[in-house]
Amino acid sequence: MASYRELIEDWDRAVRAIEQRDWTAAHDLLSRIPDPGSKICFNLGCVRLRLGDLPGALK
Repeated sequence: MASYRELIEDWDRAVRAIEQRDWTAAHDLLSRIPDPGSKICFNLGCVRLRLGDLPGALK
């Protein structure tokens, strides 16, 4: 299991990837966060939508 620090670092990298419109990197980073909260789930849904994965975005 990742430490709290590692989780925050992954989230930060995901946010930077979103800002750069690197949807694949953002998806990979957000997807590996265990037990994501509502904000992370929302961001992951938005990223999946940008990747063209509507069923995944609605999940």
